Amino acid sequence: MGSPLSPVIASIALERIEKAALEALSERDIIPVFYKRYVDDCLVCAKLNEQQSIMDMFNGMHQRLKFTIEQEVDGKIKFLDMIIRREEGGLTTEWFPKDENGRYLDFGSVSPFSHKVNTIVALVDRALKLTNVKYRERTLKTVKNILNINNYPEQLVAKIVKERTHKMYNSLSEEKIEQAKNFITIPYCAGLGEKLARYFKQYDINVAFKSLDKVKNTIFTKTKDKIPKEKTANVVYDIKCGECKKSYIGETSQFLHKRLEQHKNDVKNKKVGGSGLAQHSIEYGHIFDFKNTNILEKVSKYNTRICAEMFHIKIRGDSDVVNKQKDSINFKSAYNSILPKIKTLTDKCKHNIKSKQITTNSSVDDR
Repeated sequence: MGSPLSPVIASIALERIEKAALEALSERDIIPVFYKRYVDDCLVCAKLNEQQSIMDMFNGMHQRLKFTIEQEVDGKIKFLDMIIRREEGGLTTEWFPKDENGRYLDFGSVSPFSHKVNTIVALVDRALKLTNVKYRERTLKTVKNILNINNYPEQLVAKIVKERTHKMYNSLSEEKIEQAKNFITIPYCAGLGEKLARYFKQYDINVAFKSLDKVKNTIFTKTKDKIPKEKTANVVYDIKCGECKKSYIGETSQFLHKRLEQHKNDVKNKKVGGSGLAQHSIEYGHIFDFKNTNILEKVSKYNTRICAEMFHIKIRGDSDVVNKQKDSINFKSAYNSILPKIKTLTDKCKHNIKSKQITTNSSVDDR
C-alpha cells in the first residue's frame, strides 16, 4: 500500500467484486434488505437462513479474498465505531471508542492551544453525530473520561461539550463564519506562535501551525529506502568544475540524472547558447564533475525554487560561479546588504562541521 493509487485501485476492485456477487445472488433469489460498505467493512441485513450463502458467494469471487461474518447479538452489532441496535421498529446508533484508554494529544504537550481545543471538538462532535439522543449522556461521559486520561481540564471540556451540544440540537440555522482567504503555515513555538497568530489576524491572515520535532522523526527508523540522489526531482543543485574552483548552480523539476544528461549533451554538441556550464566547458575545455553533483535544496514550488537558485548564486558570488547573468538578474537588490552576513555565517558553520569531522577521525585513529 505504498503507492497513493493503492486505495483507489483496491476500492475499484471491491466495487467490481461486490457488484458481481450481488448480481449472482439475485439470480438465486437471495436479495439482502440492504447492503452498505465502507472500505472493506460491509453491513448487510438479510434473512438468517441466507447469511451463509451470501458469505460463500463473496468468498468465491476471488481465491485471495477471505470474508468473515459477525452476526448481531441481542439485537445489536458493532460496525466501524458505532453500535447499531434493532429496537422500536427501527435502528438506533451509539458511538463507541475502540479503546477508552486511548492516547490522544495530551493537554500538557507543547502544541498550539487550538489543536487541543480541536481534539475536544472532534471527539464531542463524533459522539453526538453518531449517537441517538437516547444514549447521548452515556457517550458524552465516555468522551469526558478519555479527555480526563489525557489531562484535559474538566472546566474546559464541560464548556466545549455544552457549546457543541447546543449548536447541534438547539440551533435552527448554522451560522456561516467568514474565514480569512489567506493562510500561512509556520513551525509552532510556544508563546511566540500565539503572538504571531494575533499579529497576522489583523491583516486577515490565518496562521496554521505545524510541528517539526516528531517522535517518528527522532526515535523510529525510516521504513522506506532512501531515494537515490539521481532520482530526486525539484532540486537546486551544484556541479563543480574539475579544472578550476568554480561551480555551476542550477534548478530542475526533472529527475536530477535527466538534467545532468542534458548538460552533458550540450557540451558534447557544443551548444554555446545553452547553460553557463556548457559555455564554460566549451570555451576553456574544462570538464565538470557530474558524479559528485551536490543537491543544495529540494523545493517543490517553481517560483520558490527559482528564488533559491538565485540566492545560492549570489551567496557564492559572481567570481565563483559560471552561471550566466540572466540566471540571477531578477534577484531583488534589497537583499544584497544581508548576503555578506549570510555568507560569513554559512562559512562559519561549514568550518565548525569540518572541525568536528577532523576531531572524530582523529579519535578513531587514536583507538
